[in-house]
Amino acid sequence: MKILFLSRWFPYPADNGSRIRIYNLLKSLSLQHEVTLISFSEETVPEAHLQEMNRYCERVDTVLYRPFKPNGTRALLGYLSQQPRSVVDTFNFNMRGVVRQTVEIEDFDIAIASQVDMAPYVIDLPNTPKLLEEVELTTLYEQFSLAQGIQRKLRGRVMWWKWSNYIVDLLQKLNGCTVVSEGEKQRILDLMPGYNPVAVIP
Repeated sequence: MKILFLSRWFPYPADNGSRIRIYNLLKSLSLQHEVTLISFSEETVPEAHLQEMNRYCERVDTVLYRPFKPNGTRALLGYLSQQPRSVVDTFNFNMRGVVRQTVEIEDFDIAIASQVDMAPYVIDLPNTPKLLEEVELTTLYEQFSLAQGIQRKLRGRVMWWKWSNYIVDLLQKLNGCTVVSEGEKQRILDLMPGYNPVAVIP
């Protein structure tokens, strides 16, 4: 298969939990498939790090990541959106452009969006099955359920409402997802009873 893999984190060096998971997924996928990696990075990626990923990927492209700015104009406008504020604020038009250019010149059997940050860049890809890798809801739910004080509880309730509805909307547009545990799978089933295309990959 030819796989388009979109990553929020440049996988190398594998020095945090997300990078370790992504690096090893790509390493394993490359044993039987052709993988094209398009990844965000916080800074210019050193040539040696690019070469490491080129061991496993047919092609590697990077886009500079713009972090969430809670007091920025786009983030403040996000209060008026049904999408989470961070989704509104961090949407990257350069990333969308790179993804679109890539699929215009090459056909892929599947597009994998690693973590929810990358989902907006695959949902409108035509004629390509789409998978959301590593859906994580428990941390968001706990921020809401464990909040103390009326103001924090209200804010947490709004945040959870936005995120849970956003995840449901995404999964309805994609062909499936993966999670890291049975607990995370149950969170999805709580929101979408009977949802079937979900796999646990610890």
